[in-house]
Amino acid sequence: MALAQAQARKLGAPLQPQLDGAAGIDREVRRSNGSRNTDSNYSMSLTASYELDLWGKLRSARDAASYNAQASEYDVYTAAITLTSSVAQTWYQLIEQLGQIKLLDEQIKINEQVLELVESRFRRGQAAASDVLRQKALVESRRGDRILADNQVQVLKHQLSILLGQLPNELDANPPSELITLIQLPQTGLPADLIQRRPDVQSAYMAILAADRNLAEAIADQYPTIGISLSAGSSAEHIRDLFDNWFANLAANLVAPLIDGGERKAEIQRQKALASEALHTYHQAILNAINDVEDALVSEAHQAQYIDSLAKQLDLNQQAVSRIRDQYTKGGQDYLDVLDSLLDLQSTERELLSAHREMIQFRITLYRALSGSWQMDQPPLLELERPQTNAN
Repeated sequence: MALAQAQARKLGAPLQPQLDGAAGIDREVRRSNGSRNTDSNYSMSLTASYELDLWGKLRSARDAASYNAQASEYDVYTAAITLTSSVAQTWYQLIEQLGQIKLLDEQIKINEQVLELVESRFRRGQAAASDVLRQKALVESRRGDRILADNQVQVLKHQLSILLGQLPNELDANPPSELITLIQLPQTGLPADLIQRRPDVQSAYMAILAADRNLAEAIADQYPTIGISLSAGSSAEHIRDLFDNWFANLAANLVAPLIDGGERKAEIQRQKALASEALHTYHQAILNAINDVEDALVSEAHQAQYIDSLAKQLDLNQQAVSRIRDQYTKGGQDYLDVLDSLLDLQSTERELLSAHREMIQFRITLYRALSGSWQMDQPPLLELERPQTNAN
């Protein structure tokens, strides 16, 4: 953003008169008959120049750079919004994994209790050795899942640290182990409101204005340019006499393109193509903005139905596990039924937790699609530290 602003100021400078100054001193040493004589000659000159912007070429270049600077500013806002949403998504992924660890600890505890029950029946000759092995495998499977979840927690912490501009092991945060409950959907407003709010759409619009001014500059470059220059200089043997001998020269120069091999016409065609491309890009940015909102709304609506279905499945699986376990204790149920019911219940518990996190992710996507720009403090430019040298 600072680079684009500096470029705009640079291209606007030719609209103002230019003044250059120079000063110097010449010394001549002469030797004659063993003596040494020195003659000094002092000089000073000023040169002023100005180009008459008859066809708006310089103004078009300045305006194009200004629009490009504004587009860059909107691009920074877009990047900031994207970074913020990435931080939020990573944060809730971290919370989900912590919740998965908590859930897996509970599942491991339950599976160990069932294992004690199966081993007790095995010692009484009421269960097969294969039942004990299957249950032990289930316990170990959940322990393996916990190891993977713990690894994912560490990876997400590293990712979050990098997103925050820190080293991977410098994250100082204590995220909760439970996800938030979402509030009602925000008002999305009309598509026109969305277009005015989205910084990426605004950036595309500024690109159209910049392309239009670049085209105007290319057209104006076909016509003659008129420049005015004024130079004044003085020289004297003594510096006190320097300002007594000014002379001035005023000149007007007319420069007209004669033969350029079609370069200027080709540049006009190129700028027309770029302007057309910018217009198509703006149209696509509008469609993408509206589509982002619609996708987020549809995804969240279906995700809510999916969560409701998982909640019903969880309730049914809990009832099934409770009844099958009681019947198994009394010898009226096969162990495979116990195993199947446990797998269904524990799988549904983990899916429901992930579904809640995905719902939050869809909401973050919606907020990002509806977000607009905000005022940001420009960070200072980074400078390389010069190595210190020891003066001898």
